[in-house]
Amino acid sequence: MSFKFYEKYPSLDISQAFCARIDPEIRLSSELLKSFYYLLWFPGYFGFNWDALNDCLCDFSWIDSKK
Repeated sequence: MSFKFYEKYPSLDISQAFCARIDPEIRLSSELLKSFYYLLWFPGYFGFNWDALNDCLCDFSWIDSKK
């Protein structure tokens, strides 16, 4: 797993990458966690805390599509 951060939105082959854009105006951790939940399609049991974020980003068993 690798994460890349870009200043400008790059052109990517969507068959090879999953890309999400986080709003740069987010100021609260609760807003950031909610944004991750919706943008990355986290499972319904996501706990909206840093431990839950770590769990979802380190264990992809919750993802149905493995592509």
